[in-house]
Amino acid sequence: MIQRIQSVFLVLALVAIGLLFAFPIANVIFQYDGQTIVTPLMLFPKSTPIMESNPEITQGSCVNPIYLVIIASAMALLTFITIFSYKNRILQVRLIAFAMLLNVAFVGLSLLLTIDEFAKNLALYFNTISTVEYSVGTIIPIITIILYWLAQHYIKKDEKLVRSADRLR
Repeated sequence: MIQRIQSVFLVLALVAIGLLFAFPIANVIFQYDGQTIVTPLMLFPKSTPIMESNPEITQGSCVNPIYLVIIASAMALLTFITIFSYKNRILQVRLIAFAMLLNVAFVGLSLLLTIDEFAKNLALYFNTISTVEYSVGTIIPIITIILYWLAQHYIKKDEKLVRSADRLR
């Protein structure tokens, strides 16, 4: 049934994944012409004045991390499918485990590769020192992993209850 507690956790995880597309993962801060410039790293980047005046910095994949968009979209699709496959609890557990794996890959790629590459490219292009300030988009995947774990815990609890009831009959 859709009104089970694990479905609530899965819906919250789906909303959190949706928020990944709205909030920046990190902000890169650097000095340019005496101004402090804050450039957000988002899944779907918004144009900033510094990017409009220097289109060369938007050429690389570091500004539009398409692999992060694909992973986030796959997580959202898996979560949506999991919500409506409530009749098959074993499949739900497996889908959640795969979504958790994708989520860990998302965190790893965003923290280890994308943010560092983005900051280095901006620092090299503008010949300045850049600093990275992590944003809400960095915390959202961790919250999503916790929600997945809670949903998986309650699905396993339901499966255990059903199996114990089957033994009694």
